Amino acid sequence: MLCKVIEGLKYKPISERALASKAYKSFLNIIKDGDILLLSGKSIISSLIGRFTYSVYKWSHVAILFKEGDLILRVEATVPRPGIFLFEPADIFKNNNYFAIMRFDSLFSYKIRDKIELLKETAFKYALTSRYDIRGLLGWLTGRHQDKNSYVCSTFVYSVFHSIGIDIIRTASPDRVSPVDIWQSPILNVIDVFGNNKDLNNFVKSSR
Repeated sequence: MLCKVIEGLKYKPISERALASKAYKSFLNIIKDGDILLLSGKSIISSLIGRFTYSVYKWSHVAILFKEGDLILRVEATVPRPGIFLFEPADIFKNNNYFAIMRFDSLFSYKIRDKIELLKETAFKYALTSRYDIRGLLGWLTGRHQDKNSYVCSTFVYSVFHSIGIDIIRTASPDRVSPVDIWQSPILNVIDVFGNNKDLNNFVKSSR
């Protein structure tokens, strides 16, 4: 089912040269299904998201990662609509200050292993049937609730995991979950950080 969904998508093809690069192969070895990608974007909107969500490291976007053969997929809510996109290291480094890969700790990893296929199907379903929630993005400032079946990046990730019985964070307001909330999840560990941020790199080293 997953392969059929991927074949029906229209996404920018990744070149054979990129697939063969050392950087891509390195990420292919690091990433596991269900890992979470956190990004600190370079755009003005990204900076505002980091600022207004009180994120020390200016986290502005989050996605769920899956592997399909030699492809790494990003499942996420983004403008203009949620979707399934290719993980391309060169583009990620170009458009972001730095990024982190997170994974459930050992106490919860068994739950992910047992539900990985369900997680994939659920994430793909959300990506193909939901909308991006502009009002939800403004909600961090206005307090408005998200529209039904509409998500910003962080509420998308939270809702996908919540729907299969895993709560990344405990919250009474799932419509207000932000990237920094996911970064601070007590059940997620940082696998690695890529990019230049001395304070962030020191924090990750000290937490290991």
